[in-house]
Amino acid sequence: MRTTEESSAVGIDYGTTSSLAAVAGQGVPLHLVPVAQKPDGHLLDFLPGYLYFPRTHRVIVGDVARRFYTLKPHKVIRSVKRGMSLSWTIGRTTYSAADLVRYVLREILSAVRARVPHPIRSAVLTAPSTFGQEDRRTLIDAALGASRWLKSVTLLDEPLAAFLAFLQEAHEGLCPEPPRRGTVLVFDMGGGTTDISVLGVRGSGSGGWKARVLGVWSDNRLGGDDFDTALAGHLAAEWLDMSASQRGPLTESERRYAGGKMMATAERIKKELARGVDPVTVTVDGLPGGPDLDTSVDGVLYRNTVDALLGRVREALLSGLERAGVESRQVDCVVLAGGMGCTRIVRNEVASFFGRPPVLLEDPVTAVVRGACIHHMGMVRQTPPVLLEPLRPVLSHTMGLRLAGNQFMPILEAGTELPASRTMHGCLLTPHTGCAAIRVPLYSDADAGRRRLMATLTLSSDGPLPGGQPVALELQADVNKLIKVRAFLERGSSVERILEVTGL
Repeated sequence: MRTTEESSAVGIDYGTTSSLAAVAGQGVPLHLVPVAQKPDGHLLDFLPGYLYFPRTHRVIVGDVARRFYTLKPHKVIRSVKRGMSLSWTIGRTTYSAADLVRYVLREILSAVRARVPHPIRSAVLTAPSTFGQEDRRTLIDAALGASRWLKSVTLLDEPLAAFLAFLQEAHEGLCPEPPRRGTVLVFDMGGGTTDISVLGVRGSGSGGWKARVLGVWSDNRLGGDDFDTALAGHLAAEWLDMSASQRGPLTESERRYAGGKMMATAERIKKELARGVDPVTVTVDGLPGGPDLDTSVDGVLYRNTVDALLGRVREALLSGLERAGVESRQVDCVVLAGGMGCTRIVRNEVASFFGRPPVLLEDPVTAVVRGACIHHMGMVRQTPPVLLEPLRPVLSHTMGLRLAGNQFMPILEAGTELPASRTMHGCLLTPHTGCAAIRVPLYSDADAGRRRLMATLTLSSDGPLPGGQPVALELQADVNKLIKVRAFLERGSSVERILEVTGL
């Protein structure tokens, strides 16, 4: 299938454990893009998030790299999305998160380019709702750096993308429709993050929909990786106890190798349990300095092993409802998306929380990428498979200043529809020291328990600032949730001097 540049819509789901792309064009239905797994070239509908560095400045991304995770774990990097501000060292070379994301997106965009004969100038890329400024800029810059044709990237919250996929499946009769007027909660748990969006939904004319985001919440350290890590720890402890008398102390390299084997086994057990196999019998062979591990894991053992993580699922649901100002009994429909939605243990936990079963999408793993493509279809003037008035994202956290006495002055409130701009007049006074610059800490979240320093702004001028003069701050947030700040001195109702703002 080939589309044209004028009508091509592209959605990309950059994930913790795997990434996907989908395209649609005029007369061409929305479909996943197969990705060639280099170097052997076999095709998958997704790109595993493993990067293998066989030598300096040589990288293999995807399924082949995943196979080396148990063989040469010291040369493999995974789960980059969880450390967007970090760097990794392989041998003598250090790679930033931006480098690694760019390697992954380069493979994804090359696969898209192979399906679409004309250059793709824009795309929609999904991100967790509460990704910070640095994370969002890293994603955008990496995508733009991965293709010489791509000129603009729009970020879309992952649960909002999943909501669009839900509307598509409901339209096609694959799942129940949302209420014509009510509240929908989307719970999206993937390999590394859990995202929640609460939306007010109502039907519009011609079978279409209107939706307004009431609140969002993310736990960017809760996903399938954590469930695998918990079970891998249990398997490792069982093997270490069993083999203690038959081997000596493990070296660091042997520990990494054994850990990689346990993680791969834990992921396999999780998938088998999700398919209804209970118990799952496994053999972990080739372990260093000791015998093979022969064991079995049933549903009860698995639940006990991940019980603390299920507690965090409930905490995330409570936080999402709190952000939206909605109680659980007021939610009319709960939608499950993401790879972990396929697991019975997560479905049961969500069902127990709400007292009724959630709607599991027909294909929860691809929901986010399909929704991203649907969103882009509207942007490039295609007719999307669902009729939805433009869905406006909302600011995830309140932005403001911390004043004396630990008081907080909000400037942009959480839940504000984007794009948005707010100005606070006279919120600061210049010091009486004749300095040419002042530093202003910008915080996110009004709740003192969750508040964190987002940036320290430097407001500077060419010459000394007059003491005791009011300073106004203007915060602008675009649809990608990127913040820009303007500052200026005020005299009466006029602007006396624009100040240069750095630090964000």
